[in-house]
Amino acid sequence: MWSRNNSKPKTDKKTDHLIHTEDKESFKWINALEKTYEILEGKVNTITICDRECDIFDFYLSAIDLKTNVIVRGRDDRQVGTRSKPELLSEKFARTQVYSRTVKIKVPIEELGKKNNKKSTKYREAFLEIKSTPITLMPSRKATQVVKEDINISAVEAKEINPPKGLEPAHWILFTTLPIESFEESMMVVQFYSMRWKIESYFKVLKSGCTVEKCRLSECSRLMKYLALLSVVAWRIYWLTFVRRIDPNISCDVVLTQDEWQTLFTYFTKLKTTPKEPPTINQATIWLARLGGFLARKGDGDPGPTYLWRGWSRLQDMALIRNIFVN
Repeated sequence: MWSRNNSKPKTDKKTDHLIHTEDKESFKWINALEKTYEILEGKVNTITICDRECDIFDFYLSAIDLKTNVIVRGRDDRQVGTRSKPELLSEKFARTQVYSRTVKIKVPIEELGKKNNKKSTKYREAFLEIKSTPITLMPSRKATQVVKEDINISAVEAKEINPPKGLEPAHWILFTTLPIESFEESMMVVQFYSMRWKIESYFKVLKSGCTVEKCRLSECSRLMKYLALLSVVAWRIYWLTFVRRIDPNISCDVVLTQDEWQTLFTYFTKLKTTPKEPPTINQATIWLARLGGFLARKGDGDPGPTYLWRGWSRLQDMALIRNIFVN
């Protein structure tokens, strides 16, 4: 967990180059990378997927030093040439041959020209053409830059073919420490990066569903415990929505305890006896959402995380009371 320092000084672009990386707010990404590696003790091969905030020379350098891999969306048109022969990445990609095959993935729906598109769980399919090339990044000439040697990584460009009218076309420049020598490896990088929206959706469950930002605990230590607890709850709710989509007919006992699904069954069917076989996860999810206020009408679609969170909160109390009276 990370929090912003209230006494953060105002930054000035003219003097920003004099600030060490460890003293900048962006160091939180490097610290998170190092902490993750420390917790996993280097026993698990990880690929850290990041947005444009992590497009930092020191972030790539840390990943190389830790011998772990990262995929980062590029923020700027980077300098990939030498000091004597400067060249921009866009110029190098212009001379790079595009692969004959394309990639079909799901991308967020964003309206053309709108900078403040609201994050949504709605996606569309897009066909992307792929290019990849090895690049060399040079450290800056800042006085605070300790490391002076160049680093070698790979760059992948994914550009949408024939985007829908009125929608923002998908166009990504991805930097990675993974070796890229083929279309399959390039495609893997693009598909891995597209998984980043699952992280966005998870935090939407945590914020909109579990309403974690409305918490008003007075002490930081209590807030951290509250966040840790709700992070597990948010994961469980998010996982529930995915299990239901993958196989709606499986038994709900993969998600709910016996007390929980029996409480749902008794409440909505009004029957005093419960069946030996649990209902499907699709039925249990609808019941759970209805507890949270979901109307489940024909045109209402799938229940969102807010309904599931409210239903989950009510279900815990209902299951506890039922267990007291039944047992």
